Amino acid sequence: MSITEENDKYASLSLDNLLADLSAKAVELNPDGFETTCEHWIGFENALEADILAAENRLAITLPSDYKTFLGITNGFPAVNDIATSFLPISKIDYAKNIVPDLIKVYGTNGLKKNQINPEKYDRSILIGGLDEEQMFLLIPPENGDTKWEYWKFANWIPGEEVYVSLRAYFESSLDFCIYIRG
Repeated sequence: MSITEENDKYASLSLDNLLADLSAKAVELNPDGFETTCEHWIGFENALEADILAAENRLAITLPSDYKTFLGITNGFPAVNDIATSFLPISKIDYAKNIVPDLIKVYGTNGLKKNQINPEKYDRSILIGGLDEEQMFLLIPPENGDTKWEYWKFANWIPGEEVYVSLRAYFESSLDFCIYIRG
């Protein structure tokens, strides 16, 4: 399990500018791979506050503010490369146990992997990205008075979870990878 922190070199960028830079880099790397709504923007229309509230009511939880900020910019986001995760529109997110029950059967508290670290976190995880992909992005709600959400990229080819300190840190990591690929 790794913890990926926010990158100081992007500190001056707002999340919408970070996503715009990531979009432009993804289009540069794969010009025919994305539908763009305007020049180099691969995101979607923003989610409405009513849609976010409906999802929070359906899940009986208050989503983290940085995720709601992301949704206010784009209601979902495509995978920017082969190892990145796409993000679902707010209407499609749900507890992992409801969408990918096999994940919980293997990694959850009563799962097949008896020595799994953090099985209870899988039990309560919310899938926000990577549905029907090789990798997924999970939000882990806080528990027992803790107020800190966890952000996990999960793939069975990753030893453990890739843990990010924030959603922003994931997008910064994705931008760094796109820059690295470009060379």
